[in-house]
Amino acid sequence: MASRSVVNIVAGASHISWRDFLLGTVIGLVPGVTVASIFVDRVAAAIQEPGAGTFAMLAAMGAVLERHLELASPAQLGNDGKAIFKAECSSCHTLSAAGATGTIGPNLDQLRPKQATVVHQVTNGGAVMPAFKGKLTPAQIQAVATFVATSAGK
Repeated sequence: MASRSVVNIVAGASHISWRDFLLGTVIGLVPGVTVASIFVDRVAAAIQEPGAGTFAMLAAMGAVLERHLELASPAQLGNDGKAIFKAECSSCHTLSAAGATGTIGPNLDQLRPKQATVVHQVTNGGAVMPAFKGKLTPAQIQAVATFVATSAGK
């Protein structure tokens, strides 16, 4: 996502200034990097000197990771346009009907695209947006296009 943000800023397609982008990046990364380094250090210590709790800790970590890494596949989303939008589009686009506040792509509430435009864009991609042809079925593309076209700006 960061690379898309940089491309949008360089192209002038984003309302975010370089200063705000860099400051937000640093503020966003510092806590995560700190926690990750502490976590890795503790795991390495537990593996090097296994104790009674090492297996329990590793099992708990595995359970947490498994739970957080379960992502809905496109097939699991069915033809629910809103669910597809939330899973595939909300990180980049703003659309209030989906509770989405992404800022990488256009604000769809302001743009209010027609269904045919959404079908074309989702199918083929464009600029920094990836194409979803082959990832989503034609019926899923139609479903998300209908959802966007009927709910944008409302």
